[in-house]
Amino acid sequence: METTGPVAESTPASVTVSQTPARSARLVSLDVFRGITIAGMLLVNNPGKGQAYAALDHAEWNGWTPTDLVFPFFLFIVGVAIPFSMARRSATLPGRGAMLGRIWIRALSLFMLGALLHGFSYSGVRLNLGERAAGTPLLTLGALPDGFLLLKTVRAVAWGMIPFGMVALLAPYRSRRMQWSVPVFVTVVFYALMGAVALANRHAFANGLPGDTNLGGGIFRPGLYRIPGILQRIGACYGVAATLALFFGTRMLVVWLVLLLSTYSALMLKCPFKDHVTGSLTREDNLGRKIDEAVFDRWENGKAVRKHTYGHYPDPEGLLSTIPAIGTVVLGILVGLGLRRDRPAAERCARLLAWGVVVTLLGCGLDKWLMPVNKSIWTPSFAMFCGGLAMLGLGTLFYVIDVLGRRRWALPLVIYGMNAIAAFIAAGMVVRLGIIVHVGKDSLVTRAQETAVEWVGGVAAWLQQFSSHIPNLATGANESLAYALFFVIVVGLLMSVLYVCRIFIKV
Repeated sequence: METTGPVAESTPASVTVSQTPARSARLVSLDVFRGITIAGMLLVNNPGKGQAYAALDHAEWNGWTPTDLVFPFFLFIVGVAIPFSMARRSATLPGRGAMLGRIWIRALSLFMLGALLHGFSYSGVRLNLGERAAGTPLLTLGALPDGFLLLKTVRAVAWGMIPFGMVALLAPYRSRRMQWSVPVFVTVVFYALMGAVALANRHAFANGLPGDTNLGGGIFRPGLYRIPGILQRIGACYGVAATLALFFGTRMLVVWLVLLLSTYSALMLKCPFKDHVTGSLTREDNLGRKIDEAVFDRWENGKAVRKHTYGHYPDPEGLLSTIPAIGTVVLGILVGLGLRRDRPAAERCARLLAWGVVVTLLGCGLDKWLMPVNKSIWTPSFAMFCGGLAMLGLGTLFYVIDVLGRRRWALPLVIYGMNAIAAFIAAGMVVRLGIIVHVGKDSLVTRAQETAVEWVGGVAAWLQQFSSHIPNLATGANESLAYALFFVIVVGLLMSVLYVCRIFIKV
């Protein structure tokens, strides 16, 4: 996407120049679609107290909810932006080799932003603001006993390096040498510090640190550090898909899309693996889960002694399911190539909407004939169904904004869309800092959630006095939604400051 903003930049370039016209008009509708997607991602990822509405939670297993559409929509947008970004970058990067290097440096930067975000421990970390008891330090990095100076020093250096690394990766560099060397430097330092923390932990336990000491999470516990993640998957999918687009034209990209989805299907349905029942697609037994557990986890006597996966299902951003996720980006590239064609905007819009219907129906067919729609294992039916809906959504916005020219209403979404990666990173840091920072006995997140609960209760009581027929609004779902909306607004205000200052964070 030809924009001065980020995710066009942070969701990079590709497609050989000879395969695309010189024309690279900016698509405001893509900024808006990206803004809707990233705002939706923050909304569903940051619920308050209480059970969220079903639409704001993931499907239990098979099937989908609006929440399940958010991440595939973002990957689709990554793909749409690639041809536009490639056309612009081709003027400054000589040859495919330089372009390929730039693609993978960007992929590494995205991966490391996710790695750093996972490494920023907030468990046991506390910044005491306001009144505090005598002798209470301003900042504590875990409740460690006296002594163990080596461990404390290494932990402090490692924890402090993470925000430094994020700033280094997001900072603009005019020097091409800096653009290439900084991501590599941050990667080496981060994993070297993680190794140092692991050695310091082992040394401390060997020298009397109680075995039940709560060391915290993230980089403080390398043995339990989660490796996969959202930004990590974006980086990997972008790198592979953009490389394909750099070397192949439209027809071969279609072939690659089919190859990715069919290869994944064959593996999931036909490949035997250890104690896996071949072809099983249940939550407890599917090939993707078994591979993730074999690669990332180590179990002894039924207990994980090294667990690098996530949550109740390991892992929704796992290894094998990244294959069809790459297909989602490739589908977006095909759409981007179509939108760059030198044809009337109305014709391009009509073609996008028509193909959106076809792809959506194909996803529904694959749900019946091949594998069910399922986000956790990113089935081919899920990839195509979500891709088709994304085409319909983008096509509708393209018609309203870029064909009819009605765009004033969308400014808040443009603000989000032009700093999407920055918004995601800011959201992650706001949550972590809100947990760490304590004013009195409560963290800022706790206070914000309690404020949202009080606000919903106050509104419900105010409305109730006018009529007994008005339903009670002070429900757990509304309290959760109120905090989530408040969170989206706070991050939106931060992005508005960047927008007004014409600062667009690029990766």
